[in-house]
Amino acid sequence: MARADTPSGAELQTLVIARIREILEPNMALIDPATRFGEDLHADSLDLVEILESIESELRRRGLQVRLPDADVAAIRTVGDAVERMTLHLRAADVSPARLPRTLPQP
Repeated sequence: MARADTPSGAELQTLVIARIREILEPNMALIDPATRFGEDLHADSLDLVEILESIESELRRRGLQVRLPDADVAAIRTVGDAVERMTLHLRAADVSPARLPRTLPQP
């Protein structure tokens, strides 16, 4: 069971999109789960890392520990991928922090 302060997938999506808008300042009216970091947002790997670290930092301020392994970061292609990876790691941490997987299965 998730902790009461663990954000839902929708809350994580809102946070991811907010960070994208702050960091990349995209000229796009709509950013959704299918939005691609490279092709649609013109983000490179350093941009993606900056976005994810910003989200991880925000979650730490909320008392939640999440750190996506490099292999998971490398597999992220869309906004939905980022939300899914974060959600899976938060759920795994809620169930058993000692059993948090090093990486998640690749799609």
